[in-house]
Amino acid sequence: MLRQKYKNIRQSKRLILTIWLVLFGVYYLIPLSFSSVFAQTESFAQTESSASLFIQPASGTVILGSTFTISVFINTTDRDVNAVDVKISFPPDKLQVVSPTAGRSIISVWVAQPVFSNAKGTLRFQGGAPDPGINTEAGLISSVVFRARQPGPVTITIEDDSRVLLNDGFGTNILSKISGARFSVVLPPPAGPLVVSPTNPDQTTWYKNKNPILEWSGEANLNGFSYSLDKKSSTEPDNQSEGLATRIGFQSLSDGIWYFHLRALGSSGSGPTTHFALMVDGTAPAGFEPEVRPDKKTTDFTPILTFITTDAASGIDHYELKFIDVENVENPELTPFFIEATSPFQAPELTPGIYDLVVRAYDRAGNITDAVVRLEIIDPLFKPISGEGLNIIGLFIPWWFFYLLADILIVVLALIIWKLLKEHQLVEVYLKNGLHWVEEELIHDVHWLEDKLKGRKHIHYDFKDKPQL
Repeated sequence: MLRQKYKNIRQSKRLILTIWLVLFGVYYLIPLSFSSVFAQTESFAQTESSASLFIQPASGTVILGSTFTISVFINTTDRDVNAVDVKISFPPDKLQVVSPTAGRSIISVWVAQPVFSNAKGTLRFQGGAPDPGINTEAGLISSVVFRARQPGPVTITIEDDSRVLLNDGFGTNILSKISGARFSVVLPPPAGPLVVSPTNPDQTTWYKNKNPILEWSGEANLNGFSYSLDKKSSTEPDNQSEGLATRIGFQSLSDGIWYFHLRALGSSGSGPTTHFALMVDGTAPAGFEPEVRPDKKTTDFTPILTFITTDAASGIDHYELKFIDVENVENPELTPFFIEATSPFQAPELTPGIYDLVVRAYDRAGNITDAVVRLEIIDPLFKPISGEGLNIIGLFIPWWFFYLLADILIVVLALIIWKLLKEHQLVEVYLKNGLHWVEEELIHDVHWLEDKLKGRKHIHYDFKDKPQL
């Protein structure tokens, strides 16, 4: 019996110690951790790198089929750098690298020769300079010659994972700003009759309309016009007249870039050819499913949303999304609207409830595809609010009141532990004096029972009376 009591006291001590440690963590570490997180956030916000990479010229207009040159520059903002790793991307269906050249460059040591892929639409430059490094406001890294393959807007981008390494012995990346370039590829000016389209007027814009109409100017003393429609930009029509009509319509064109070729036929022969582009995309982007982190059912009031899809013809232009509160869908004041977003997207702070997240993908022709995912926000058991208090199952407790309760609990636990220690010391004394006390207790119990059965008066004693016994 004494050993069992001793064992129970030891287990109680362990439990109390565990509770004490948990309370200590809640009391000290939660506010400490939140303050450190906010301090780190402020620290990161205040940290600024210095270098920038940019492309010149930053914009322009290019004739279809012609070549043009861009140059990549670095600005170190009066800091010494000794290495750069520049990654560039471009649309491979619209542009083709003709010649990357490192002939004139601020880079004196190339880690690897400039490499490019016209299939993937990538370029990369890796190099540096020996000590003391590079310090410049507009140092030329390299120049690249492109050929324009397709009409429309094109963007040349410096990738976010490019690096500019400081000459500080640690290779600190100080790249803080990147600037790409945007060009417009257009067809050459019409050499023959002027062609317009009331349905697809801009030759560099994608349209959903698959039934374009074309019109052109006519002149006196013409024998007719010869024209053709295909997907080649420089086709020359034959000399066979298609008549004197100055308007034609096409039906159910497939997706892609079509070219209308027109020449006038006169008594002296055929005139020069005009080429007119028709960019057709009548197909919506591919279906997709947005992902929610950490999960579709979460206690995080600002979950992270990721989404991506593709479009075969014109490509994805942008995404829009909205949150529909399923439990308040009938309330007109809460009708959500779409906002433009990029992936990953951190949701605004949501209240607990069930939401339908609708992500809408637009291609460059204006076709759309919607994707819907169900999201459930649940209340966490504990929600610390930095600088204010703690939210426990919807009940807000200010930090000062929380600390007061914690102090009271610590005092109570201390009293319980003190009492357990006293009992523990007493049991240790009993055990130390030997097991004959157990035998005496058994004999005492037998005599007590015998006296009760015979109706005799019994003198009670316990172990605390040991000195008197």
